[in-house]
Amino acid sequence: QGFRALPTRPVVYVMAPPPLFADGVMGMSAKVISSELPQTLWEVATGHGQGVQYIDAVFKVFGGAGRTCTGCMYDEGLLWNSGDGCHPVDYGYAQMAAALCIRLGEACSCPFVEVSTR
Repeated sequence: QGFRALPTRPVVYVMAPPPLFADGVMGMSAKVISSELPQTLWEVATGHGQGVQYIDAVFKVFGGAGRTCTGCMYDEGLLWNSGDGCHPVDYGYAQMAAALCIRLGEACSCPFVEVSTR
């Protein structure tokens, strides 16, 4: 409520996180993070009316509850693998930035970036 009361009348964005690719990592539930939390955040955002917007662009770019963008969470090489299924790898962070820039459009002063595939 505090931000919404500012004289500049900012828009408050409530963003769904990327889905959790590895159930149980750091004690977290993939079902809660990837299915229940986005729904709860949507309900919170829509329950506050005008001036609060729900954004699921990052969630979607990672494949949503289906978690299809494995390249966003894991890097695999010939002799190495990295990624914990919770924190994105560099490619995933780039996808997050591109998705948010495209979604926020007019509010973002980034140059146009096409979402790449991997």
